[in-house]
Amino acid sequence: AQVPQLFRALAPRVLSALAVQLLLATFVGIAASLGPGSVTIWSYAFTLLQLPIAMVPTALATAILPAASRLVAREDFAGLATLARRSIGSVALALAPVAAIGGVLAPRAVGLVTGLGSAAPDIQRTGALLALLLVGLGGYGATSILVRIFYSLDDTFNPTLAALVDVVVDVIVAVILVPLLGLAALAVALSVGAWSEALFLSWRMRGRIASLAPTRLFALLLPTLLLSVPAAAVASAIAGIFDSIVRPTGALGDLAVLVLAGGSGLLVYGAATVAAKRREAAPLSALILRVAPAMRRIPGISSLAATGDD
Repeated sequence: AQVPQLFRALAPRVLSALAVQLLLATFVGIAASLGPGSVTIWSYAFTLLQLPIAMVPTALATAILPAASRLVAREDFAGLATLARRSIGSVALALAPVAAIGGVLAPRAVGLVTGLGSAAPDIQRTGALLALLLVGLGGYGATSILVRIFYSLDDTFNPTLAALVDVVVDVIVAVILVPLLGLAALAVALSVGAWSEALFLSWRMRGRIASLAPTRLFALLLPTLLLSVPAAAVASAIAGIFDSIVRPTGALGDLAVLVLAGGSGLLVYGAATVAAKRREAAPLSALILRVAPAMRRIPGISSLAATGDD
């Protein structure tokens, strides 16, 4: 009896994985029709997008699945809701600056990774494409957590349905926008699809965990997204000033800008999250205090770090 049940649970995910792979193959085919170098540019940008997705939401979602399953086994759905919200909040806290600051400095990152420098036209195009893909990062993060929560509830149907919704949205947006935006339309389509999938999962979850309904999910994600805006503005300003004074060139110049402008943006973001007393920032506050105990004199940072132990 367990084997048929296993295949019933596995079949929907195989179907959705197949649909996603067919979509990505279709997008590569569309890129191939958009001029020389388009496939390479698309492949580089899409590959770089996978780095933050794999490092943060995928890793955290995998880690919380056993805990979520234990909570479901105990029928502790209040605890499951708390785990889900804290996990989504933590993912949002980590990904918001990556999306915002990364979007501003994307050509620099591509120039460094390729070793060609950000001045080359194709590097600029790849960076612009990556910046558009990063818009969907929060959607990918929320989806990763919500999918594992569904899995803990022994539900593979809704994640599959959400993945198919994502594919349909991607195709519709791409068909509409490719004639207008060209290669950029593919990035816009994936970002819109990522947020559509997250909102669909949230909508399907609302009957089981009310605190994960779409409006609640939006309220959970919005503060960290807003806090990343000044960080991106600072990173952009410092990169512009550095460019005008030093005029860096090549991959080493891109590295210098990434360290200086990106680091400054992250400092602003960290300070803003601590000042806003976001509970998700408790681990960050605790780390700051371990590295620099003198920071305890900053109002609020000690009490925020202590909330991580609750």
